[in-house]
Amino acid sequence: MNKKEKKMSNEINRITQITMILIFICVFTLIVKIIIQNKYSNELNHLEEDYNIELTKAEETLYRDKEIWNQINGSTLVNPDEGEKYLEKVEHIKNEVSQDFLNAIEWAEQKKSEGINIEVTPFEKEGYKDTYYERANKIKEEKNKKDKKIKKIKNQKELLYIAILLFLCEIAIISNVKFISGNNIVLLFDIIGTVLLMISLI
Repeated sequence: MNKKEKKMSNEINRITQITMILIFICVFTLIVKIIIQNKYSNELNHLEEDYNIELTKAEETLYRDKEIWNQINGSTLVNPDEGEKYLEKVEHIKNEVSQDFLNAIEWAEQKKSEGINIEVTPFEKEGYKDTYYERANKIKEEKNKKDKKIKKIKNQKELLYIAILLFLCEIAIISNVKFISGNNIVLLFDIIGTVLLMISLI
């Protein structure tokens, strides 16, 4: 083996070793990404279940409160004009509702007493109806965040697959001595693969 061939052999070995290290980093990163994606997917499934539960609770609570309002408003009472008895029943009902609903009821009653809108309901108070869905909406926000993270990891995995493929192609090229001399494809594959690896780590 002459001096030129020895130099070429050392260059091939050096590039091969670096490429193998890069492939190892890519594979390790890919495995980590898959584990994280599975973790996020499981969390997303749990959040989906929690969201549906909270949404159902919100709808049921809203329906129940509408029924309560109908009672307070007199539309489902047998004799709403019984005076004192009716007022006692209304006060009893009010004591059983949440503070938010009670505030909304008082708001509606004030609007009625002022003659602004005799058909107004507590559910027309600005922002009040949203309070029923606060927990569901918080879970939905968390769900969307997890979904974005999963999509990001999927994109990063695709970059890693491409990087691994490029590095394997690089090894295939440099394994043939006659293609290494003066060939910029190896350098190009190395640069692109490394860039893809770096992007997937961000």
